[in-house]
Amino acid sequence: MRVVVVGSGTLVPDPERGPCALLVEAAGRRVLVDGGSGTLRSLARLGVRPETLDAGVYSHRHLDHIGELPTLLFHFDCFGRDRAYPLYGGGGLAAFVERLDALHGDLHERYALPVVELSLREADAVELAPGFLLRTAPAAHKHGALHLSFEADGVRVVFSGDTGPSPALVALATDADLLVTECAFAAPGVGHLCPADVADLVAEARPRRVVLTHLYPEVDGEVALATVRAAGAPVERAFDGWSHSSASRLSR
Repeated sequence: MRVVVVGSGTLVPDPERGPCALLVEAAGRRVLVDGGSGTLRSLARLGVRPETLDAGVYSHRHLDHIGELPTLLFHFDCFGRDRAYPLYGGGGLAAFVERLDALHGDLHERYALPVVELSLREADAVELAPGFLLRTAPAAHKHGALHLSFEADGVRVVFSGDTGPSPALVALATDADLLVTECAFAAPGVGHLCPADVADLVAEARPRRVVLTHLYPEVDGEVALATVRAAGAPVERAFDGWSHSSASRLSR
């Protein structure tokens, strides 16, 4: 399994960081996770062509996480995609896609767009490919928010998505090989984590490695890293193009 941070930023425009997006590669599949506006350009900078994507998984429907979806689907239609592009997310995703289609009218005329909705009330799971499992749990956020766990080849990578403190995230992230977690606030708030929250999460879940992403400008990155490091896990801050195996860029 390979994980690449395509966008490590937030809703606030940043010349160095795009809105949230990840790539997860396993079992011969390349899955785009989230994707705010500009994600196609960020993929291009990484040498990743949209037609190589096999599926999309969405942690929730806020536009800094899903805003590029119409552009991606229109790209597929214009350039002749001839295979299905499954979408996975929390309850409400199917209605969201239906409304997009009604608004634009021609987003996916040439290919199938199956939508799989996962539970917003309890843990759920779906196989993305043989040997490639997505587990989910409800997140403490809005608009169909889920925590995501990708499992393949004996490796487990957990993505918090946007969330406040969440016992479900602690359970999902326990002993994970990699935890990619938001750290949006400088101090405790509603619907997002701050460094102290992430430190509590790490102390309970004991993931093997932690990567902080989705830091708003108010968050001091060095303070956040020091706070989480004190909880006992190796931690670093994501940047656009960061990979879980190295800092190298994806090849074509």
